[in-house]
Amino acid sequence: MLQIGIASIMNVISSPPEKPTAIRVLKSASLQFQQIILDYFYSPPSWSMDRWKPAFFKATLPQLARDEILLLGGTIILPFQRHILDQVASYEGALTPYYKILTLYETELNDSYLWRGTNACDACVLSDVFGKDPVQEVDMYCRATRAELSAAAAARFGSITDLEKARFLVLKRFH
Repeated sequence: MLQIGIASIMNVISSPPEKPTAIRVLKSASLQFQQIILDYFYSPPSWSMDRWKPAFFKATLPQLARDEILLLGGTIILPFQRHILDQVASYEGALTPYYKILTLYETELNDSYLWRGTNACDACVLSDVFGKDPVQEVDMYCRATRAELSAAAAARFGSITDLEKARFLVLKRFH
């Protein structure tokens, strides 16, 4: 079992039969994951909107559970961004047969392997080598305010009491 974040290879599920999709590649390699983390490192909302299209939420994420690529009890961690909230709210019917939708707050960030890894990096390495502000991923790219929520996202996520402290959505596989 691997514990890894893989988002960039899975942003498209439909492709011509001669081009393998990420799902087919993962399935044919018999790969299974305990945790999949959508990259939030340098992920402004426009980047997320460009890469994670509706098919990713409607088809790819459910297929990860159906094909048992994500292990039972495994999690998919998504940045807490308006686009992600909109898509999860829009395709909740496709997701909830397989996943419980949870919220990960800033006080619970150690539950994300990627956050733990980036948090353990020396701040000088992050800034000097990668040109990255050490707090950027959580403080800039993993938050949404009530005013930013669409009607669908507000109906689904507006009741979160500490919305300002939410940093990730978690899809926890139960089926």
